[in-house]
Amino acid sequence: RCLSDWSSDVCSSDLGHMPFSHDFEYALRDYVGKKKRANLLTLSGLTGLFPGQPHETVGHKLAQLVFQVLVENANLDPATRAAFAFARDILNVEEHYDDVPRPRVTAQGWLHSLVDGQLDVDRADYLLRDGRALGLEFASYDLERLIVNLVMSHDEDLGFVTAVDERGFSALESYCLSRSRSNQVLVRHHKSAQLAAALRYASVEALDAASAQIFLQDLATLGESKPLSIENAEALLKRFATYDDPWWTGVLRSIDKENSDELLSLSLGLVLRRQRTFHSLWKRKGDLSDKLLADLNKQAGLAKSEPERFETSRRELQDKQKTLLVLHTFNPYSMRAGGGLRDSILLVKTRNGLRSASALSPLIRSLDSAWQEDIHLHAFAPMSSTLSAEDLLKALSRKVQKAASKKKKKKKAKKNKKASKSRK
Repeated sequence: RCLSDWSSDVCSSDLGHMPFSHDFEYALRDYVGKKKRANLLTLSGLTGLFPGQPHETVGHKLAQLVFQVLVENANLDPATRAAFAFARDILNVEEHYDDVPRPRVTAQGWLHSLVDGQLDVDRADYLLRDGRALGLEFASYDLERLIVNLVMSHDEDLGFVTAVDERGFSALESYCLSRSRSNQVLVRHHKSAQLAAALRYASVEALDAASAQIFLQDLATLGESKPLSIENAEALLKRFATYDDPWWTGVLRSIDKENSDELLSLSLGLVLRRQRTFHSLWKRKGDLSDKLLADLNKQAGLAKSEPERFETSRRELQDKQKTLLVLHTFNPYSMRAGGGLRDSILLVKTRNGLRSASALSPLIRSLDSAWQEDIHLHAFAPMSSTLSAEDLLKALSRKVQKAASKKKKKKKAKKNKKASKSRK
């Protein structure tokens, strides 16, 4: 299970998920970036896992190998082989409703959306499963009523989409509320985020461990997309099946014996021994004044629009203040490009045609407002630190402004150089 994302789609049985799910993916991204900055990235295939979410890329590559090993190499009848091939094609569809202004999704893209979309089988499952496991009554909704009222419709802009008949509208509202509440009290709970940040930092260091090198090589092989023999494909699949949470915990333990990095020691103490090594600079909205919350979320907004600047600031705070930052990214629903003001792409079938769920429901519409006003950023300092939320905001603002100034000067110098060449 991933630590920061109990209710995420990556906590299900998706094929390409690595140990500890999203949190590990963030660490892998940090690791590749760290090696590239130092010109020490020897496995160039790792860059093939980005951009995007590595578990999706890895999952697609593994699915190809499964098809190769279990289908192409088996004595199956033509109908079964065709069914497997069709399933593979559905998996590899890259159409997403919110990626481009007018995607006009095909029928095959619609089938893909049933397993990876706004209202898919994965989300429908984990919300109820995690809610039951954690005893959260608000995570419940009427799944059966929602399913029997699902219809496929054709929208002029979106193409083939899943809509909900208005008779099942109440179930759709409960589904959306369940997802937002689960994200709020589980994913964005300060303790979950604190543990996730510590795991992320420790995992970056652990990826250099000897016991992680075969794993990195396997990832690089998948990123390179080179054809493999049946024997090599089968061997890689068997190895990948062993890269689970207990395996990675063992790798973390292997670097816990001797290290001189204070932040690494604190992170491993929390992850491996549940020691109270960090404290949250703020936990909930009520811990912050309205102005401080607004300023923090402004910084979070800059981080989302200009991630490189934020990553530079995050690394500097890690090195100098021994402070871990977690940026929360969440959309209660994807917005419809070209639609009304912040309209959801989730559609409801009414007697008067298809309507956006958010336009039809004040409850669903309010989920976006609730998220915009919630905490988008958490920070965790060592227990001995006297750093305050105000201090961190000042430091973060200075670092972001400094990075922006550097970028502006670099851009200006480039422009002047170009103008000088043209004059010559």
